[in-house]
Amino acid sequence: DAGTWQSIRAQLVSWSLMRVEHLEGINPPFLRFHPTLAPYLAGQIEADELEQIEIRYLQGYYKLAGILYYLDITSPHQARDMARMEMPNLRRALSLAMEAGALDEAADFGDTINKFLDLFGHRRERDEVNEIVRKAVGEPSPQDGGPITYAQYLIEYNRINVLLDKGQGGLAEQAARELLKRLETACFEASYARLVAMSAIGSSLEAQGKNKSASQQFISAMDYAGTLEQSETVRKSVATLHIYLASMMRNLGEYVQARQNYEKAKEIFQDLKDYVGTAVTLGQLGTLALVQNDFPEARRLHKEALKIFHRLGEAKNEAVAWHQLGVVELTENWEEAERCFHESLKIKERLEDLEGQASTCNMLGVAAQDASRPGDAERWLKRAIELYNKTGAKGDMSKAYSNLANLLLNQNRLEEAEEYAHLSLKIKEMLDLSAEPWTTYYILAKISERHGKKDEAVEWHRKEQKAYAAFAGSDGIVERLRPMIEMVAAACQGNRHAASAVEALLQDLSQRDDWRNLASVIRRIVAGERRETLCDGLDATDAIIVRQILGSLSA
Repeated sequence: DAGTWQSIRAQLVSWSLMRVEHLEGINPPFLRFHPTLAPYLAGQIEADELEQIEIRYLQGYYKLAGILYYLDITSPHQARDMARMEMPNLRRALSLAMEAGALDEAADFGDTINKFLDLFGHRRERDEVNEIVRKAVGEPSPQDGGPITYAQYLIEYNRINVLLDKGQGGLAEQAARELLKRLETACFEASYARLVAMSAIGSSLEAQGKNKSASQQFISAMDYAGTLEQSETVRKSVATLHIYLASMMRNLGEYVQARQNYEKAKEIFQDLKDYVGTAVTLGQLGTLALVQNDFPEARRLHKEALKIFHRLGEAKNEAVAWHQLGVVELTENWEEAERCFHESLKIKERLEDLEGQASTCNMLGVAAQDASRPGDAERWLKRAIELYNKTGAKGDMSKAYSNLANLLLNQNRLEEAEEYAHLSLKIKEMLDLSAEPWTTYYILAKISERHGKKDEAVEWHRKEQKAYAAFAGSDGIVERLRPMIEMVAAACQGNRHAASAVEALLQDLSQRDDWRNLASVIRRIVAGERRETLCDGLDATDAIIVRQILGSLSA
């Protein structure tokens, strides 16, 4: 009873058999017992009484697991502090649930425990819990003839997430589609589970670089979510789907739609007081700002997200935020960029996140190349390729191949550069335009020029220009440079003020390596040339600008 307990508690503390630990924002405190106390007491308890104690223990921690799961949305600091302290008890209660044959409860336990182990970066323990529960529940095999149980659904969903973590998108898609099919005859109310499986299919398609197919899948999942009761859980899933869809739109260059979906996700997360979801959305908006060349905004958003993730102990998301901040810093300060990438890599190595490590090694290679350290750049890029080969993430590996080809091209190692460029292109041409095939076409054009194969170089440039022109994101280049395009068109039509401004502009562009070819072609346009062949030999961006100028003059 309460009175006796208060007396005993004071004595246990005075004898150092119990330590009272206060956690910020949590009441009551955590009570840590001396490890000799439990075995001593266990020897004094009869078997029947011990069984009743263990039942109460199981029930108490099953209830706590559910509380922590939902508390993590609105009070993540407290939920995670409690989960860290209570993890041994949660693991023990999981074992008791399996011993008691309470498989649905065991699967729920496993799901909650895995959520926190994943957040804490303890992937080996997470996989261990998955395997223990899977063996107890049994494989959800379609050959068993019976409907899938709730416990089997959770086990299979966790398996799909592990496959995605390992970069095995094809296997994850196969498993997710099979799960969705089996949920049609589930022996539990499976409407929300079907939404989860539909979302998993989209994530699996994304992992394979199939952005358009993934977009369609996420839209289908959101349409289905609209038919469900709009509980907090469903609304959170819808917000997450908006983030997934926005990321696909961003990859495809459809930036307006991407922002609309990110903003919708942020609105839902803020309404739910989901701080983690809000921080994730801020980071994604930072990446969108980056691809639109709004570097101050990208830096601000990523720093804000990084601060939240670090405070929450969200190791995986913190690593992503460091990586993205490094990409932003690469535009101005390669030393700071490298520091950010190394912070990201350190976390990813601790998490044993091979695909994440590969991505950051790739960017460290780019940073080293910018710093004129080709030897370091080559080592980092080859390390990235080695890691991508282990994960099977072909879409990302194609970018590492392309970066290495560009590095070797700059060292005039043409045969090696051409080999890696073709390896990159072999993958990119199987994917959609989010794989940025035009970057590799450009490298191959430059290699052909170095070999003296002028006609071949022109063909590669034409492929480059065509691919980039078809990419929705190229519209942003046109809009940003619209004043220059209109000024050149006006100069061609006899406007003296515009002609004077264009001449000053061309003198400036002629001094810049990236714009020198464009300046030469614009001079020819001002002089009266209007041929389509003016674009031959230009890179994709220059060609779009020239075509816009010519289009303005012929309108």
